[in-house]
Amino acid sequence: MILIWGYRKSLTTAVDVYVSHTSRHFRFRTGGKPLQCRATAFAPVKLGFDGSFQSTYVAKSCRIAQGSRGSMSQTTVRSFVKDCAAASDAASLWRTIVAFFHNCGIEMVSYHLDNAEDLPGGRTGFVEDGFPEEWICEYIDSNLQVIDPIPGLAARLSRPFLWSEIEKLANLTEQEADFIRRRKASDFGDGIALPVFGPKGRNAYFGLGFGKSVVTVRPENTFEMQCVAQIAHLRFCELIEDTLRTIDLSPRELEILRWMARGKSNSVIAEILGISRHTVDTIGRRLFDKLDVNDRTTAAIKGLGSGLLQIKELDIV
Repeated sequence: MILIWGYRKSLTTAVDVYVSHTSRHFRFRTGGKPLQCRATAFAPVKLGFDGSFQSTYVAKSCRIAQGSRGSMSQTTVRSFVKDCAAASDAASLWRTIVAFFHNCGIEMVSYHLDNAEDLPGGRTGFVEDGFPEEWICEYIDSNLQVIDPIPGLAARLSRPFLWSEIEKLANLTEQEADFIRRRKASDFGDGIALPVFGPKGRNAYFGLGFGKSVVTVRPENTFEMQCVAQIAHLRFCELIEDTLRTIDLSPRELEILRWMARGKSNSVIAEILGISRHTVDTIGRRLFDKLDVNDRTTAAIKGLGSGLLQIKELDIV
């Protein structure tokens, strides 16, 4: 047993900590009352030879055993904001996000957005930590992104919603209903979707999974979690800004991209611009390479997300 100094919220107190090298969970005891803390690979506990506590989140994010999920102190949020600002790249920001939510008692964290290339595993359109491996494999291998109703609902709503509320909030297609059935069959519990909004249409959402525990999420905690997610998303948008600025399309490539985004086929674009279909095909392949995409829809989305295209330019009504 090692005696260290830690604190919960603003209260400083001596605590006993039992460290298990085979577990990511740490149990604290203070005043005879158990505390549960979760340490991740991204925020390891470090003990100095003098018994000092050197961890950003673990002590500050402790919660009373069997207490409410997602409870966070003002000090903890302030520390998170500071660490987000200090993140030098998208990968380090993701580690900060994961550590924060895990140590607030959230077992599973995912981040769904279009421009995820700079994040580990981001080419799948999302990144995650803590979800069952079987579900992630099924989600990717079966291309469940196509029928997942959560991204569409998050884009339409400005407020968070529980996964268990989806069937009440949306008129699901048969395929979307099948997705919900498959998710429930995976039996990893309920969670919450947190819509977040960024510049130039870079909107996304965070998924926070509670595991199999029955959890009551208080409105004030939900709002706190969404604020934290929004801060993280805006920082991510800032970090990828320089990368997006490097996309340099010629005037002709940009013109063809605009017509693609309006839903025009290559033959129609050729007729409008007075050039050959072959020329449009060649320019289209070139702009796909520059945008690092494989299809017209993704090209249009990335064009909007990067600021190359503006909604008002597309005459979409």
